[in-house]
Amino acid sequence: MGALVAGCADPRVQPSAHSHQAAAAAEVAALVAASPVLPGARESRRAPLAVLTRPAELPGTDHVVQRTRWWTAPGSTDQAIAYLRAHRPRPLTLSGWMGPNSDGSEGLTFSAKDSAAYVQARLLLEVVADGYGVAMRADGQAVWLPAHPASGYLPADVTSVDVMIDHGLAAPTLSRTLPAAPAQRLVSLINGLPVWPPVAYSCPDDIGDRDHLLFHSPPDNVAVTVSPGGCGTVQIGSRTPALRGGAEVDQLLKSLLGLR
Repeated sequence: MGALVAGCADPRVQPSAHSHQAAAAAEVAALVAASPVLPGARESRRAPLAVLTRPAELPGTDHVVQRTRWWTAPGSTDQAIAYLRAHRPRPLTLSGWMGPNSDGSEGLTFSAKDSAAYVQARLLLEVVADGYGVAMRADGQAVWLPAHPASGYLPADVTSVDVMIDHGLAAPTLSRTLPAAPAQRLVSLINGLPVWPPVAYSCPDDIGDRDHLLFHSPPDNVAVTVSPGGCGTVQIGSRTPALRGGAEVDQLLKSLLGLR
């Protein structure tokens, strides 16, 4: 679980959307397989109760991959939740809990690390009273990322980069030029960043800090805008999808400039 699919720095060898979706599907299968099973549980091929016919939560995107299992088991919902909490699948982290809801259901959410192929990988466990015991639903979910388009890569043979750091009132605007070696370190980092996920995110406030980079190479010059705050995006040109990792690029840039 949580295996990374490496970002591709070479535009000639690009991961496809299909490979990203396949990686997400493999992660989802591993999540469901790792679900803790209640003592005395019996697996069901379909939802034991109507309330468990749908997942408790579902990301709002058509890039989601999901797999589901159901069980029935003796005991109460309180006992089930306590058992599931105590038997967290490793290396997942407990990231949320649900209920008790009006339909009597309760649940826990365990999350895996993001990768270059997918984000929001998680295991949702939902239980509800069922006669003398409980019924349980386990959902593995992940959102696979779009393929990184060829136009979204910087050339590897950059000779320099013009830098303008504009962090508003926090510091004066700084303009410098970095030679080939540090410029290529920035290129390597940016070319390995994943495309911004096609799903809603709750991001910190964006106060308008920006790093403006102009990379020089023999065939052309390429402008890049880095937003270290907010959702932390990196934009190459104006027509390519945004990349995720603005804070990391900003940190490397400041290190290369000798800034704190």
